[in-house]
Amino acid sequence: MGAEIGGGDSAPANTNEIREIKLICKGVNLNQLRVTANDELAFNFEKKIKSMTNLFDVSATGLAAQSAMTNAYANTFTFNVKLKLKTPVKI
Repeated sequence: MGAEIGGGDSAPANTNEIREIKLICKGVNLNQLRVTANDELAFNFEKKIKSMTNLFDVSATGLAAQSAMTNAYANTFTFNVKLKLKTPVKI
């Protein structure tokens, strides 16, 4: 759905660990109030996620490519975020 952010790890992925989390976020469509409002919300969310914890690799965490342009009259819009964990979680 979204483009990959940052480079891939050279080590093979272990099927029993979580290295990244992909979020699909939904927000209220504010484009009728201001054309850049939805983008501002997504960028502010990304900035907040990066600054509020040290669990994520900041250089590999961020917004993924937008999946589709939001209809100006839709009630909601979506955006994708990739969270790259600094330390994989073993399950």
